[in-house]
Amino acid sequence: AIITESAVALRQLASSFGVRALFRETTDFIKGDLCPRTAVTYLIDAIHFQNLKLRSAAIEVIARNFFTIKVTTLVTIPPKLMADIIQSGHLHTDESTRIQFSTKIASYCRCREDELTLSILESLSPKFLMTKVDDKESLYFLHLIFSLQGKSLESDLENLHLYNSCLNEAPKYLHKLQHSKPWTKGSLAPSEVRQHRKDLELYNSLPAETKVYLLERSFNSLESQKPEKSVPVPSFGDKKAREQVSKLQDEVKLLQLSYEKKVNYYQRKLDAKEEELKRHS
Repeated sequence: AIITESAVALRQLASSFGVRALFRETTDFIKGDLCPRTAVTYLIDAIHFQNLKLRSAAIEVIARNFFTIKVTTLVTIPPKLMADIIQSGHLHTDESTRIQFSTKIASYCRCREDELTLSILESLSPKFLMTKVDDKESLYFLHLIFSLQGKSLESDLENLHLYNSCLNEAPKYLHKLQHSKPWTKGSLAPSEVRQHRKDLELYNSLPAETKVYLLERSFNSLESQKPEKSVPVPSFGDKKAREQVSKLQDEVKLLQLSYEKKVNYYQRKLDAKEEELKRHS
């Protein structure tokens, strides 16, 4: 019997040995079986057997059904091929899916991080699709961007859409973290506390200038924020402006110390847990 996993290979054999009946049978099977559930399998096989027509058909099915296909299935697709899917013209986002798109791409990147470059990441997060980044994923994306920058000659981050979007969204998330008080006993579920710890670790992995910039912006809880280069800078010749800047810098330092204390607290707890596991192993 013909099944999804063997259909393309059987069709290739039928073509190579001139078995017309099997060729027609497998071709008809693939046409009827190609759907969101099987498209990734057919895409991988199409690449392996260099079947360009099937490759294009599978890419279209995946792109049109991107939000219904599980991430666990999507991560089996190599990054360059995933970029082809995203750039195919068959994938579209709207008001209801733009945040979901950024979340799904973040999940994909976490599983394929070692194979990414800045160029591929840019292809995975085009402006016409990722019109808005989920603020909860902004710190991860910034961490990823700076990690990839260190492995690449590409360094012009200001022109990277994802980078600028994350600079806008990350301060909002930091503001939420600041007011959620995860260190207060019983205020959050254990899973949420662990997530807060991971987020703070991501924040601390960023360059110092970026951390200060994000903290400064986190004081502004407005829903819409403009990039740094568009923010008016007060005149330092103005005494009142100088006092405001000095006060803000002091607040940033205090907030930095607060975050460092939280991270140290969670690190001590983690070390204690690891020590306890070693004693019982």
